[in-house]
Amino acid sequence: MMRLLEKLAALPRAAQWGIYALVFIVAYFGVIEPLMDMRSGWVNRASLARTQVATLEERLADREGSVDVLARATRAHGQAHKPGAFEAERAAIVGAIGRIEQANAITITSLEPRTIAVQASALQAGLEPGDELVRLLYVITFEADPETITSVLRDLEAAPEVQHVGGVRITRKGRGDERTLEARFEPETWAIRNGDGA
Repeated sequence: MMRLLEKLAALPRAAQWGIYALVFIVAYFGVIEPLMDMRSGWVNRASLARTQVATLEERLADREGSVDVLARATRAHGQAHKPGAFEAERAAIVGAIGRIEQANAITITSLEPRTIAVQASALQAGLEPGDELVRLLYVITFEADPETITSVLRDLEAAPEVQHVGGVRITRKGRGDERTLEARFEPETWAIRNGDGA
């Protein structure tokens, strides 16, 4: 090693600088640059990992928030209803309407069934081939005093067989002392209808 250093010292100054430059270039491209590339790769992986952790934290926060929202909705509106077979759901909602009619001592003057296909493809996606999701709606009309009408509406909203009450309309009928109120409600549920209509 000493002999090599002596030979290097005996060379002209320009040759020495050329050798130093060559050693630096070899060291830079052979050691320093690969180390810098490795460090850059570690930094990129760490940045990606931080981004993934942040995304997971956001998803967990959203999920915790959605659990709270779902719990509040369940307390306010009851358990979510999974649509059943068409005939079973129809019998259930008709039974609930009849039960509420008797409990409030009213006479339903009109009971008009309507079946409306649900067009949302996302809701249809989980069904068996040939099945379709439908809204099973009954338009009911009856006459009563305001307290009874309110009671019927409350009972319909509370009935587990009824998923929604829409189309609420109350009109006055008659004149003078014979004036009465006519109520029109549209209780509904959802059902799965087979391709053969069942």
